[in-house]
Amino acid sequence: MQPTQLSPSSTFTPEFSPSPSQSDLPSLDAEIERIIAQSGGTWHIVIKEVDGETLYARDSESRINIASLVKVPLALLFFQVLEANGIPEEQLREYLSATGTGGRTFEQLVRAMLVQSEEDATQILDAYIRQSALNLPAQMRAWGLEMLDLEARRYTAARVADIFERLYLGDFVS
Repeated sequence: MQPTQLSPSSTFTPEFSPSPSQSDLPSLDAEIERIIAQSGGTWHIVIKEVDGETLYARDSESRINIASLVKVPLALLFFQVLEANGIPEEQLREYLSATGTGGRTFEQLVRAMLVQSEEDATQILDAYIRQSALNLPAQMRAWGLEMLDLEARRYTAARVADIFERLYLGDFVS
């Protein structure tokens, strides 16, 4: 088969295929609902713009087991204890790498808790927080986290999203 030769007077016009308009596309809600219907199960979802509106929510205010996500507020409480103990921010790295409990440095414990999701490290840091002079209920209230159940690891998807949003916006740390 020979390629078609075009003469200088010939033109090639590609066929027009319009892109779908926004109204032709399924909405975010509809697409998520379709996926959930195919997957089954119970879902607790919140999709939110940072410092903006909620784009999608499904059963986001029900208290659920948040499992290892509880480790983020535990880490925040740990750093609050250090701040209350007068550890200056400029000495924090040195303090974390030189000081600890349970046979490990605080740096090792925080890394193990947050990166490896290690339960032993979580329990050690939780005990350290609870043995400190920090008024845990008052601090939780001050942060608006009084409904977070640290022991049972229960909270709502919407409130977990708030924690991550506030952390991103710098509301928890100095």
